[in-house]
This record gives sequence, structure tokens and C-alpha cells, in this order.
Amino acid sequence: MTKRELQSVRDWCRDERIDCLYFLADPADAEGSCRLEEQGFRQVDMRVTLKRSGAVPPIPLPLQRGRVRPFSESDLDGLREIARTNHRNTRFRNDGHFPPSLCDALYERWIENSCRGQADRVFVAEWDGQPAGYITCHREISKEGRIGLFAVERRARGQGLGAGLLRDAIEWFQSEAVTDIHVATQGSNEPAQRAYRKQAFLVESVRAWFHYWPRLAESHSPR
Repeated sequence: MTKRELQSVRDWCRDERIDCLYFLADPADAEGSCRLEEQGFRQVDMRVTLKRSGAVPPIPLPLQRGRVRPFSESDLDGLREIARTNHRNTRFRNDGHFPPSLCDALYERWIENSCRGQADRVFVAEWDGQPAGYITCHREISKEGRIGLFAVERRARGQGLGAGLLRDAIEWFQSEAVTDIHVATQGSNEPAQRAYRKQAFLVESVRAWFHYWPRLAESHSPR
């Protein structure tokens, strides 16, 4: 974006009383990133998008402790608790201007909405008879799908539950004739990226998240 275009964006934010604007930038465009920062935008995260293509079955997994199954209504309270406490490394937390309690509430509402129908399928990992993780599956256009939320709570990690959730998600997509599966994760979330790569996901794009808070930018601009 040119400096003039960015000024138009800033003017629009002011006129519309926008609190915070999100912008995805190409990290290879150093000049563009500098221009964004000059206009008060601040980088808060990296987004890595991965894609799995084709009808290749998921890689078989060793026997895991616990089990993976479809969502049941009785799981909802447990899943909300997992969502509230297991999505802390996000651009909203990194931003520093969103109240932490609202960052947690965002993911709690997100998994609830997914279970209430916004996702086409939710799988739950069970550990010691209790929900310990989840993955949400979304059908997109034609033969494309998307993984939304994916988490395993800390006490149950290292037991193969995350790999099991991902395997069952892939199998469900393939049963629905979905051959291209997309997923986005934080650039710093290397464990998730490793899990995806083990199941033949390849990096499709890398983008930088910038946040722009108009009132903060104006208060810090030179007079």
C-alpha cells in the first residue's frame, strides 16, 4: 500500500470510530512494513498457512492413550475451559491492548459456536474419561476444507491425542470428498507446525499480522 492509501485507511478509521484495525502484510516486503510502522501500525504476530492436498490417507499412528471421538453435548463445559486456558500465544495477547480476560473469552465463545453449528464437525480427545482436547472441521467450497480451532490441554499432552485428533479430522474430510485442507497457525507455534508436517501439510503462505489502534497512533504521533 502507498503512503496515500494508508492515510486514506487512517482517515476511514477515524471517521468510523474504529478501535483496532487488522492488516495482513507480506513479510518479504520490507519497504511496505516500514511504511506501515511509520503510519502507526505495529506487528503483533506471524500467520503460517499450511495445506494438505490429495486423497492420500493420513499417516498411521502408534497406539495412543485416551481416545478421539465426535463431540457430545456433555463435552461443552470442558471444552470451554480448555479454550479459555490454552490459546495464550495469540496475536490478541501479543498486542497488549486487549484485556487478557477478553482474549480468553474469545476462544471460549469460539469453541462454543463451533460446537453449536458453525463447524461442520468437532472431534474431542478424551483422557481419563474427560474432554482433553478438540479440533474443528469446516467445509469450504467444493473440495476444500479448513481446520479451525485445535488444542490439547497441558495435562494430556505427549500422549498422542493431538496426532489422533488431526488424523480423525483428515479422515472425516476425505469421507466428505474434501481433498484440499487448509489450516493457519502462529509462526511461533512450532509444535503445531510439526504435527501438520507429519501429516503431509506443506506451508502455503507466511504473512505478518499488523494491528493499528487509531487513538493510540494519534496520541504518539509527532506534533
